[in-house]
Amino acid sequence: MTTFLTVHTFTLCWRLQLNPLEGINLHRCIQVTLNRDPYIDDLRRTRYFLLTGADWFSGFGAQAVLEMIFFALLSVPLLIGLAELYFGHPGAAEIHGLQMAANSAACVALLATWTVLKKLNRQTAAAFDEQIQQLCAK
Repeated sequence: MTTFLTVHTFTLCWRLQLNPLEGINLHRCIQVTLNRDPYIDDLRRTRYFLLTGADWFSGFGAQAVLEMIFFALLSVPLLIGLAELYFGHPGAAEIHGLQMAANSAACVALLATWTVLKKLNRQTAAAFDEQIQQLCAK
């Protein structure tokens, strides 16, 4: 159950990043017109598909809340295992300390990787935005 919620929270968070009103959606609609540059549309689509994430501290919105929920749900199985160990639940006999340590390290590594990925993708998005502005100015 927690895996289902975690995956769907991340998918919804990524979906909020797309802008269907501007014509940027998951399934590409091919439009051939004489007065629009298809290269600009491709640049916009590529820019919006970058996983830039939300800024958690400024401009707090629905996407930021969903990202926080995603990382909170990601640690729920570990917290359940710790609670079972603490309270002496019979299911705790099946918990291996080395596996729990590896899963905890993986969660920390994922959080660290996510912050670096967001930073790099924001820099790439800024380069895309600059190129789009230059093409639109022509």
